[in-house]
Amino acid sequence: MKKCIRSLAPILVLILTFTACDAVKDAVGDAVGGVLETSSAGSTLGDTNPDDTNPSAAAVNEGDVITFGGEKWIVLKVESGKALIVSEIVPDNYFFHDTDEAVTWESCSLRAFLNNDFYGMFSAEDQARIVETTLANSDYELSDGTKVPGGNSTADKIFLLSAEEAEEYFKYSSDRKANAADGGEASWWTRSIGDAPNRARYVQTAGMIGGGVGVTGLEGIRPSMWITIN
Repeated sequence: MKKCIRSLAPILVLILTFTACDAVKDAVGDAVGGVLETSSAGSTLGDTNPDDTNPSAAAVNEGDVITFGGEKWIVLKVESGKALIVSEIVPDNYFFHDTDEAVTWESCSLRAFLNNDFYGMFSAEDQARIVETTLANSDYELSDGTKVPGGNSTADKIFLLSAEEAEEYFKYSSDRKANAADGGEASWWTRSIGDAPNRARYVQTAGMIGGGVGVTGLEGIRPSMWITIN
């Protein structure tokens, strides 16, 4: 019996060695796979597949749909370790401003809501990845050559695309069409001032960009932001 046990000893050592190696590889794999999952809300990057548990920053490309803060976002642009993202759907409706008066993006109620209440819904980990961005807010030129002032540049964490950016990142009107949370078609605000000081431009349900609608009206919102991806 002792002779038999001695003959089995080398085999047992090999089995234990392979088992230990597998455990180390699993541990390393778990660590690497979790690098980009930085939020308790379940944020992942490069995740065009909701079941992907090993996303890579290198896999984040324009046009991808990623998960951030527990919601789906379309990647519009990638540069210098950052990505510009916009909500895939229209999660809610909101007025551009709470009073029917001359207003700009800088002073409107919607900007305050996005950079306070909406921003506050993200976890501390996700907030740390949202990059404050300086935005230009252009004038609206009327057919007679006069201009409706777009206001000062602003520094925002969360913002809306301008009408020009909506046209740049969504080339065709069909690309700008969006659905509400219930699946129905939805219009959505841009941050651009419209054809009067108390009107703002918006994307219609058919995807065309309107010249303006009253700022106290309820339209959909598609929040946008720049986030770090490294």
